[in-house]
Amino acid sequence: MAALSEGVEAGLLAAHLIKEIDRAVVGSAVLRVDHERWGQRPEDLRNLAVKAPHARSRERFLALYEITQGSNATRVATRIGRHPQDVMKWVHRYNAGGPDAVSYRRTGGRVVAPSAAARDLLSKPSTASLSDREIARRAGLSPTTVGKLRRDLGAAARDRSVTRRRDGRTEQDLPIASR
Repeated sequence: MAALSEGVEAGLLAAHLIKEIDRAVVGSAVLRVDHERWGQRPEDLRNLAVKAPHARSRERFLALYEITQGSNATRVATRIGRHPQDVMKWVHRYNAGGPDAVSYRRTGGRVVAPSAAARDLLSKPSTASLSDREIARRAGLSPTTVGKLRRDLGAAARDRSVTRRRDGRTEQDLPIASR
């Protein structure tokens, strides 16, 4: 019976050691922030987070900093309300491209301010009779963008291909009451 008990204990010990070895191996293969590659220290990541102009950049740099301090992507993601895969993507992006790769950049949405060239083109009286498509071709924009710019710049949002004339004036020239 003692031999059986020793065999069970040895088996349990072996299983426990295997689990510990697996944990150690996995622990060394866990996500690592390669800040040395970019000539930075963990404190630099924290400073980038504090000084970042956008909240998303601050969040990303703080997540990277926490991982350098021994946390893991799942814990960080749970704390900040993100999916762990998002945090892992930030680490991979940082490791591949440095701080610029994880800094937030606006990539879409409404056009904030049209370029000076587009504004000049739309403000010229000679373009009032042109279609959005023609202006888009000349300005290198999409017709949809030209329509939005016209609307935002106060231009009439109507079909530019049809111009009705009364007494030699366009409908835009007439007072609103007589339209």
